[in-house]
Amino acid sequence: MRKIIVSLALLASPAAFAQAIEHCPQPSSIVERHGVHVAPARSSGHEWIGIAAPGNGGAVLRFDEGVFYPDEASASQGEVAHCSYKLERGHLDMAYQGEAGRPKVALVDTNAWVREAGPFGIVYYACTGKNAAECTFRKIF
Repeated sequence: MRKIIVSLALLASPAAFAQAIEHCPQPSSIVERHGVHVAPARSSGHEWIGIAAPGNGGAVLRFDEGVFYPDEASASQGEVAHCSYKLERGHLDMAYQGEAGRPKVALVDTNAWVREAGPFGIVYYACTGKNAAECTFRKIF
C-alpha cells in the first residue's frame, strides 16, 4: 500500500510543478489594439489586459509596480490586482485574467514583493523596480 501511495505522489508532483511561473509583462510585450492593451501570459487560457483611462495613451515607457492582495488565510496566496506602467501620457494598469476571471496565485519570489499597509488597514504587497520579470507568481487554480 505504501508503494502505491508513493508512486501516486511521484506521478502527481510533476503536474503540480508544471504550472508556468508568471510575472508582470515586460513593457515591450504590451500591444495596444483599438484602445485595449494586451500582453501574453505563459499559462494557457490567460492573458494580461488593460484599458487606459481617457486622456492616457501613447507608447508604454516603463514598468512601475505590481500589486498583490493576499488571502486572509495565507500571506503568499491571493490575487494579482494589477501591474502598472508609465505611458507617454499617463499610466496603465494591466490585470492578469483567465477564462474564469482572476485566478488565485501564489507568490514565487517573496523577496521582490514588499508588504504595505494601504488605506483602512488593507494589507497588500507591492513589487517595484525596473524589471517586471522580477514580480513572479504561479497560478494555483
